[in-house]
Amino acid sequence: MKKTIVACLLAATGAAWVPVRAAEPAPTSMTVVSARKDPLPVFAAPGDASPSGTVAVVGLPWVVKEARSEFFRVNVDGKDVWVDSMMVRATQKVAARCASDKGTVVAAELGASSERCR
Repeated sequence: MKKTIVACLLAATGAAWVPVRAAEPAPTSMTVVSARKDPLPVFAAPGDASPSGTVAVVGLPWVVKEARSEFFRVNVDGKDVWVDSMMVRATQKVAARCASDKGTVVAAELGASSERCR
């Protein structure tokens, strides 16, 4: 039923159905600042049960390039590896997005307490 309605709307508006390719994951605003173990187990892919090796915890902070399945992809010594998010401590930069009307804040984004609307 829903597909029929969408098809009818597309036909009525003259729009074409264009498949959208999945984009590369956007970089996060997180950084790994410490680890529970040294050396730290690393994984070949997010969600792997067994580590593929270990890395020395040097050169912190590590920029989190991608977060998936409770794993972070970081670059350590020029090599991208996946680390278990439960084995590291990460921080995230938060910026408030606020909407105001005549000087009064009327809307704000949750989770931005350190950068609250002023």
